[in-house]
Amino acid sequence: MKFKLYITDEFYPAMFLASSRRPLVMVLLACASTMVANAAISEWYTSATGTSNNIVASTGGSGGGQTGANGGGWLLDGTGGVAFDYGNLSVGYNSSGTNTGNNAYGASYATLEFVFNLSGSTASNGSITLGSFRGYGSGSTFENYALKLQQGSSSVYGITSAGVRDAKFNSAPSTVGAYTHVAFVLSTNTWNIYVNGVSMGQDSTPNNWRLNGGTGLLGAFNSTSEFATGTVYSVATYDRALTSAEVSANYNQLMVVPEASTYAWIGVTMLIGGVALVTRRRKH
Repeated sequence: MKFKLYITDEFYPAMFLASSRRPLVMVLLACASTMVANAAISEWYTSATGTSNNIVASTGGSGGGQTGANGGGWLLDGTGGVAFDYGNLSVGYNSSGTNTGNNAYGASYATLEFVFNLSGSTASNGSITLGSFRGYGSGSTFENYALKLQQGSSSVYGITSAGVRDAKFNSAPSTVGAYTHVAFVLSTNTWNIYVNGVSMGQDSTPNNWRLNGGTGLLGAFNSTSEFATGTVYSVATYDRALTSAEVSANYNQLMVVPEASTYAWIGVTMLIGGVALVTRRRKH
């Protein structure tokens, strides 16, 4: 893993002119931690885009649907969702009411993957939505669907077909307020959920599920409700069901953490540089 330290005259006052060494060390280590996190997301992006049948892989930075590893995720402040294009996964029905899936329900194969840390939402029932989108039902009606970090007050992951069904993954506890990787994998008649690379249960009734492409939302159930707070770091979609090994491979890219000695080296190197700069500035 490579680390870069950028130093400019404008950067000294904010970072190095500390009244004591303790806050200086804290700032330096925070910078090192940020670099590690950014590097992990970059590694994840490389793994996701290198996986066959990847449709979308995005780390944010300039609005919904941006493809590229140069973003900083999407910061959600509880005032609304963020528009996002999940791509055309051809799951469900089209605008004419024609079944585009591979069974009577319009279900098919797809994977939706998220990396996030969400702390809550404005929903009165406790629901926290990771992502939502609209799709056509069997009668060519437009319907709303959502993937939930928390399904109501149940404190488990779930999937909602608005006005039809609230599915729960009872063996997958919600990971509120934690850096998390999750993959929802649809394979014919079954939804599988993977949390931090581990299979955490199934829902075998994927009917009423529609995802025909187009723009949906991150961090909101719709334009008026369930606005999440926190950060979505990255999103990817695939028009097939990823294997458990592929899900684990993507997750593992996020969890490559340097050894303690590496952190120590980063901290000492940055501290020496900071002290040198402070000394230099005081001599002016």
